[in-house]
Amino acid sequence: MRKNIYILMVCIVLCSILVSSAPPQQSQTGLYIRSGIEGYVMQNEDFDAHVHVYDFTTGVPVIEDVTCYLHLYDHDGTHLFEGVDSIPSHDFDYAWDIAGGNFSTIGTHQILLQCNSSTLGGFYSQEVLVNPYGEELTEGLSLAFNYGMIFLMILFVISLFGIFTVGDYKGKFAMYWVCHVLFIVGTFSVWQFNHGYGISYTGLAGIFKVLFYTSIFSAFPMLILSLAWIFYIHVVNDDIKGWMERGMEEGEATERARSKKRW
Repeated sequence: MRKNIYILMVCIVLCSILVSSAPPQQSQTGLYIRSGIEGYVMQNEDFDAHVHVYDFTTGVPVIEDVTCYLHLYDHDGTHLFEGVDSIPSHDFDYAWDIAGGNFSTIGTHQILLQCNSSTLGGFYSQEVLVNPYGEELTEGLSLAFNYGMIFLMILFVISLFGIFTVGDYKGKFAMYWVCHVLFIVGTFSVWQFNHGYGISYTGLAGIFKVLFYTSIFSAFPMLILSLAWIFYIHVVNDDIKGWMERGMEEGEATERARSKKRW
């Protein structure tokens, strides 16, 4: 049981992983590229990248005689995708459809854009973070998760304390199952949190995934054992009551009932 407490305490520290990315880089002369690319991409999902191009000096949209190139690199620097667009689709919008297979690995990917006309040019670079949720791990989400895990841990400790302090067997069973359910909820939450938002410590999600399934599968034999123990206690209590109604002392009746059931 103490190991379970330590695991939940460790997860609170390790799971508040806030991810930050480098700011975009933009050329200061020639063409100004306004990116519509979001900073977070869902793993293995198709992605529509689009940009608008302006004259950096006048701010006027440039839609003629401009060719834009997009390059995508993964977190290891491997070149994944290259696309060219010289015909804006609508409202001076240059776009590329990037297949989800280019985002099969989680981590920081780099997008490089280069747009050129006959007289002007400009570049734009941006990092995108790939994770299974395709969302940013904000400070608010991280704090909400940490507070929730702290609350679960407090309930878990109280229930664990109750197992060793409550005298009635029914209370012990209740406290045990509360602990078991809280452990299932806690491991599932940590697993999903790290799986969805983490771009590092990927092994941590796997550890809590194993713990979650272990706690789920162990619930079935424990349920059978609990029912068997409850049945045993009820039978013994009925025998004790029967012997005492015949005039036997409580201690002797208890010993005789338990000896009979053991046999």
